[in-house]
Amino acid sequence: MRSEFNIHTFDIRSTTDKEYAARNAFNNQMRAERFAEPDPIPLDEEMRGWRAMPELIVGRWFSVWTADEGELIAVGNISYMRAEENQHIANFDLVVSPSHRQQGIAKQLLARLAPFAREHGKRLMMCWTSSRIPAGDVFMRRIGAELGQAMHANELVLAELDCDLMRRWIARGEQNQDFTLGMWRGPIPDEDMPTMCQLFDVMNTMPRDDLDMEDWHITPEQLRNWEKQMAARGDQRWVLHARHVPSGELAGFTEIFWHPNRPHLVFQGGTGVWPHYRNGGLGRWLKAAMIETVLAETLEAQRVRTGNAHSNAPMLKINFEMGFKPHHAESRWQVATDSVFEYLAEQRELAMA
Repeated sequence: MRSEFNIHTFDIRSTTDKEYAARNAFNNQMRAERFAEPDPIPLDEEMRGWRAMPELIVGRWFSVWTADEGELIAVGNISYMRAEENQHIANFDLVVSPSHRQQGIAKQLLARLAPFAREHGKRLMMCWTSSRIPAGDVFMRRIGAELGQAMHANELVLAELDCDLMRRWIARGEQNQDFTLGMWRGPIPDEDMPTMCQLFDVMNTMPRDDLDMEDWHITPEQLRNWEKQMAARGDQRWVLHARHVPSGELAGFTEIFWHPNRPHLVFQGGTGVWPHYRNGGLGRWLKAAMIETVLAETLEAQRVRTGNAHSNAPMLKINFEMGFKPHHAESRWQVATDSVFEYLAEQRELAMA
């Protein structure tokens, strides 16, 4: 049985307390289903993050309420980042509560998101789905989307970590006098910002599979904006970097994120080593040294979670040796904006037939 509902725009940077509270409660419910993550994010933490969203992010957000406006039952958003690269892409998300699926809500939200992509000249729309919600994959195929990249969220239980193996990786790395490790906690120092932005380019060497995507080149302005939002939320970010002593060049890095509200869960961000420094154990040294730091300084840490493309064999090899195991699958989809409009037109014709 289909229910009546109302769709409203949502001002993510400044809205009512009721809207924020409802969105936070809804997000926590969906995170538990989508990522098997039961720990709720407190309202004040999420509100600080929304209000501090960088102006570099241009988007449109929607909330779907029951007819009596008493319950938030779905959300949708579409956005892009002001940048030099990948200006053909808009990223979108559609999330509907389990009790209100298969009632046409996602389709109606999509009809509000697609015009934004066309208005802003985005020929391609991208979206993530989780294996824990199979309806997401079904919907993406229905609208004509193609799978651009298959991934897994992998998780390491720290109580099961082979600490002897980590010590061997560290000892091997320390034998190489051509490299030294350094740690940044929090914002990147001003004097290192240009070099770190250049180092982030190493992430462009990761497999992109069938994604219609160009290389990204992070700018100091973008990185500072993200750091300000992380600080507003209270996120902690550590970056461990390896420097090539003879040249002074940063050769590789690894980063983690965690929040004092959820100290038991650590998120492994990017890890990368420039190709000309690979195959010498530098990646393993970085990963092992970071895990050693986590164990020594975040006493409540229990799990580390990361994401890896199925095609990224070198990183998967390191992670699986460390003890990471699959947690849930994720897929990144892409669909031409014109194809979305064609789908929506077909649906209107069927409804009128």
